[in-house]
Amino acid sequence: DSRGGAAGAGGESQVSVTGGAISTDGNNAYAIVTQSIGGIGGGNANVAGAGGAGGAVGMYGDAGASITTTGDFSSAVTLHSVGGGGGFGDDFTGVLYGSGGDGGNGGGGGQAEITSGARISTGGAHSYGLAVQSIGGGGGAGGVGAGLVLGLGGDGGEGGLGGDALINNSGAVTTAGYGSTGLLAQSISGGGGAAGVAGGVLSVGGQGGSSTGADSGKPSGIANINTAADVTTTGDAAVAVMAQSIGGGGGSGAGAA
Repeated sequence: DSRGGAAGAGGESQVSVTGGAISTDGNNAYAIVTQSIGGIGGGNANVAGAGGAGGAVGMYGDAGASITTTGDFSSAVTLHSVGGGGGFGDDFTGVLYGSGGDGGNGGGGGQAEITSGARISTGGAHSYGLAVQSIGGGGGAGGVGAGLVLGLGGDGGEGGLGGDALINNSGAVTTAGYGSTGLLAQSISGGGGAAGVAGGVLSVGGQGGSSTGADSGKPSGIANINTAADVTTTGDAAVAVMAQSIGGGGGSGAGAA
């Protein structure tokens, strides 16, 4: 049996701002972006490889610093820890018997945390003040299995869990644009992979992957925001403070023909 290789994990990433001013003046001009992203699992195998985990990401800003953006889609501070997706199972068609490969499991997201006392200001649309996200990778899809007598579809891979998303804020945060949330923390688990279809006189479709894989039954990570300073938004559809922990959807089951 062939097996897809497991993907590498993302490492830790940290930014510290201990004074001074950081500013940008154009559209799509983020001031600070910190990311750790796991790789995608190897596919086209009887058992596809698992996605790599996202590493921990962090940002520290002290009270003597300021971070300002003026353009659209120009958030002040954005942190992402993202698990890689599982690889896809291979398709296999045989004269008498065919069995699709199983999809790989998605990698989990790591902890994403901001601790900031800096003054934060954004002026454009869809420009967040402080945003942290930890996102689990999606499970890989199962492969198609087909044969004249027997066909077995591959199972979908399991989605990875989102990690903790944390904001500790003690500096004034101001946004002025449409849809520009002040503080955003999200933990989002990846969805399960779709199952593979089967075809044959006797055919059994694969099972869809669950959204939490080996951690079945566990919820997404904690999404928590603590703020001890003013958070002001003046644009339409702009939420001041939003924290969300969201479970991933289950993978769809497959039919048999």
